[in-house]
Amino acid sequence: MGFTFSDKLIRNNQIVFIYEECALSGVCRIAGQIREDIGKVFGARPIGVEYANFRDTAEFFEYPVFFGTVGNSAILDKLATTSYIDLFSIAGEREAYMIKVIDGLKLDSFSFESAIVIAGSDTLGTIYGLYRLSEMIGIPALADWMDIAPKHLEKLTLDPISSLVAKAPSATRRGFSVDDDAQALSDNFEKYIELLLRLKGNTLVCKECACAAPAKEYGVTVINSCERIFEPSYLPKQSEAVYKYLEQGEVHEMVLNAHTVFAYEYNLAYFLSVAYDSGRWRSPGEDSAQLFTAEFVKNTFPERSSEEHEDISYILLGYTAITEIFPILELGNRTYEELSYAQREALIAQCDAMIDMACSMRDKKSGDSEAFFGLVYIPAICSLNMVRMWALTGQNHALADAGSTAANYFAQRIYDSVKLDRKLIAKLHEVIDGKWKKMKLPVPVKNPVVHTVIPSKTPDLIVMIPGSGQCISVPDGSKEPLILHYPAGSRVDEWFELSTGSEGKIKYELSADDDRIVICDHSKSVKCGKIRKVFVNLEGITPDTKGLIGTITVAYERGSAALMAYSTASLSVRASLRNAIYSRQYFSVERRSSVSIRS
Repeated sequence: MGFTFSDKLIRNNQIVFIYEECALSGVCRIAGQIREDIGKVFGARPIGVEYANFRDTAEFFEYPVFFGTVGNSAILDKLATTSYIDLFSIAGEREAYMIKVIDGLKLDSFSFESAIVIAGSDTLGTIYGLYRLSEMIGIPALADWMDIAPKHLEKLTLDPISSLVAKAPSATRRGFSVDDDAQALSDNFEKYIELLLRLKGNTLVCKECACAAPAKEYGVTVINSCERIFEPSYLPKQSEAVYKYLEQGEVHEMVLNAHTVFAYEYNLAYFLSVAYDSGRWRSPGEDSAQLFTAEFVKNTFPERSSEEHEDISYILLGYTAITEIFPILELGNRTYEELSYAQREALIAQCDAMIDMACSMRDKKSGDSEAFFGLVYIPAICSLNMVRMWALTGQNHALADAGSTAANYFAQRIYDSVKLDRKLIAKLHEVIDGKWKKMKLPVPVKNPVVHTVIPSKTPDLIVMIPGSGQCISVPDGSKEPLILHYPAGSRVDEWFELSTGSEGKIKYELSADDDRIVICDHSKSVKCGKIRKVFVNLEGITPDTKGLIGTITVAYERGSAALMAYSTASLSVRASLRNAIYSRQYFSVERRSSVSIRS
């Protein structure tokens, strides 16, 4: 049979929450929130009735919800005495709870179709049990914090098999530090408490917060410092740090230094989930992160399609991975000097792809559009835009040093990135009636230095090898040939780029002195301010083929330059440089696939 929620049953007052006089005030307030949650899902909110009145009117109800704390609830004691529930399964435990669906329950000579009993071992255990019921009907943990509209249901039945017992959490103290949010925390303390509790936390660390006294009503502890502080990061790395700590044995404190909660909700949700139940996500690393992210996205955006769920997961994993390698507040004009031109180019393309995807999803009209804006769009695009801006700065400097007018194209893209950042902050402060106006976001700590190249009147063709950064002006090409390296037996393309240091358009000719060198170029000309990519492949090359394969000649009206194609036993220059970037490895991420970091 089971316990049935429906709009009709709720409006007919057949579903009722029973409040006891002895119930703890914080528990009663949370029970009120759960009734509101039910109203958001089914369109009507269940009534709440005092136990004394319930005994006079019980014959009118079919589906009661009983909740209480062990040792502080007459109803739980009665149900335990009549063997409906086993309180010994949670009694004496820390923050444990049980939820039991009981068909045909009899209490005080009254009989009910079905009842839900929520029992907590202490205040927090009872609160966690109430929030678990909310999750069971489809309310995401971030629902109120991010203004997420849950999926509407006409009817939902929880059968007796839905019953569960949750033991003590893995970590004794679980929470987050919010020093940067001290003012916002004081102004809207209830929201922070609700967020903490819905994520199964119990501790707030805030040096300037004077909210410790009211927090006790919910069993929440407010402290001004903590011995163990974790930093939010790319989930696989965060996962490894957390599980390494958990492996040390008994765990007391697990606090995430969220600085400002806004834009870190995704990391925070994962951290507290592991701190609460370390065994849930199997093991540390990418598997754990991907499993959590998939479930997190599905629960947070229930109205989205499965393909959109995959895209959102891609964005969350992708942008946190990139900003783990390139922390926004550490970026500057010299950040990308150790990366090759090709690697900066790949990083820019990666950021472009995720930004375009997030913008496309933002443009779709959806009931959770504001939640997507705050949880995914703003943190991802603000971060990726900054990473991209500084990578663009690196390209701008490299091309300007070479005298290429293509530097001006990157200069314009840098200006566009600065404008986008300002636009995003302004938009953030407008949405949801200025809800996020007091929240802080990472901003550029310094402005980029942008170079421009004034094109010459005399035609000037410039050749660059992106992988190695080799670059020459063709009139000087006879002085030093450029080199394209291929690992022995490789079939991958290498490429070089052509641009101009002069006005107008330059026509050029390409040729090779060996038939095994295949040049792919359909233009034969390049314009001022543009870049022409020319891909070169080797055919008929075996693993035993080593040494010089042949020479590619780039010629135009003022001269020519030579590019020498080598097949060697070693990695190409591009791959070698890629491997040399200590922990800052090069990304390869396919659309709607798990993020991988490859050297």
